[in-house]
Amino acid sequence: MDKELDVISIENTLMDILIQVDDAHLAEFNLKKGSFHLIEEEKANQILQKFEHQKPKLTPAGSGANTIMGIANLGGKCILVGRVGKDPHGNMYEDIITKDKIHPRLIRCDKSGTGRCFSFITPDAERTFAVHLGAAVNLEKENILDEDIKKSKILHLTGYMLESPNLREIAVHAMEVAKENEVIISMDLADAHLIRRCKEDLWSMVKKYVNIIFVNEGEAEAFTDEKDPLDALKRLAAHCDIAIVKLGPKGSLIKSKNEIFHIQAYKTKVIDTTGAGDLYAAGFLWSYLQKKPLELCGKIGSFLAARVISQIGARIEQSMIDLVNKIE
Repeated sequence: MDKELDVISIENTLMDILIQVDDAHLAEFNLKKGSFHLIEEEKANQILQKFEHQKPKLTPAGSGANTIMGIANLGGKCILVGRVGKDPHGNMYEDIITKDKIHPRLIRCDKSGTGRCFSFITPDAERTFAVHLGAAVNLEKENILDEDIKKSKILHLTGYMLESPNLREIAVHAMEVAKENEVIISMDLADAHLIRRCKEDLWSMVKKYVNIIFVNEGEAEAFTDEKDPLDALKRLAAHCDIAIVKLGPKGSLIKSKNEIFHIQAYKTKVIDTTGAGDLYAAGFLWSYLQKKPLELCGKIGSFLAARVISQIGARIEQSMIDLVNKIE
């Protein structure tokens, strides 16, 4: 089948609610700074009520969605699959990604509202997540169109697809379809705490399906038990075609076969680190599809990561293609 689409992602489609706070606010809601927390609807409503006077910024989110938006920004043809509620947040989500020229496959849910991801940004630019999955967790295997996967060059998933049994079933089904149809499978492991909860399942998926893997330094250690990022990189690369370990301000490491590259981070004023890893993946995957050398793929990923952390939120509204094409 002709691969007319660049990337498809199946994702927890959440509305990102960006809130600037201090450490005391995190303590008030028992949120560990820098971590990812799953919360119930009641707590989500309490948080929203507490901060609604700030008129927080709303933007479509989900790690995979952030990556898809970044690829679409560069002109990539993308599909985003997820589930949202029949509510204003669901309408806003679909309107924005459609405006970004992403093909939406958003299934509306009667029994749950659109999921919400509260992204708390502290003065040091660190972000802490509190997530109520809402309708996102009600995505079902029957909602996935196998034809969409078959006609895509890359299937991009995140570790968050292991947050519930039905999402895990969907991820495995999607990867089976991709593997059978020579679709590259990319996975971002997404969160160290999630890795510790789902380590066995993740290793099983990585060994059987994954071609390109993205982790940050903490995730690399949690997944491989290797404290040295280079050792973790080598262990990951033993099971994947390409392994990437993101090191924040120290740049990133890429390994494929016998090649290892250390990519320097771009210097920028850090305002909000939300989406840094997701946009790195966007730049890398888009560049890879353009058949650019791996080192240049890493540089473009690093550039987009630097660009997104210099603003609030993970959606870059200005087109980046002209700037990216100047990177050598």
